[in-house]
Amino acid sequence: MTRFRPARLGGLLAAAALLVAGCTSPRPEVTFYGNRTAVQVEAYGWCKDLTTCTLDKARIARLTMHADQALQVNVPSEIGDSIWRVIWTFQDTKTKVVTSGSSPYFTDKRLSFTVPSFGTAQILQTVEVQRLIAGTDANGNVGFAVTSSWDLLIVPSTSTAAS
Repeated sequence: MTRFRPARLGGLLAAAALLVAGCTSPRPEVTFYGNRTAVQVEAYGWCKDLTTCTLDKARIARLTMHADQALQVNVPSEIGDSIWRVIWTFQDTKTKVVTSGSSPYFTDKRLSFTVPSFGTAQILQTVEVQRLIAGTDANGNVGFAVTSSWDLLIVPSTSTAAS
């Protein structure tokens, strides 16, 4: 009969804890949906803390869209449970003037947002989801800092929009 040895069990549990501690949880992905196509993207910008941040241009997604199409943005609860917002740029198809817009700051556990279409005269160019933290300065003014960003570049479609 084999005797149960608490010391051996404790050693196995300690080794398992070290293995789990060495693993990092996967970073959340954002899904952009437009022109009947969905793309999932990992964070382009990621901060472990506010002093250690990395940028990875290879993680910028691309999506082909028509000028008159809206874009759906879906985030996982890891982002939805924090402060987040969406910012975007449009370009006038005739004058080439670029304008920008943004959603409100979401704090209500929302998991989606739709960037609206502004008609055939405006083409969406870029969309960025930002996860933020809030803080106050010495005077008590509230400010926000971006801790992560998920980026999308729009490739203008040259074909006729699907109905």
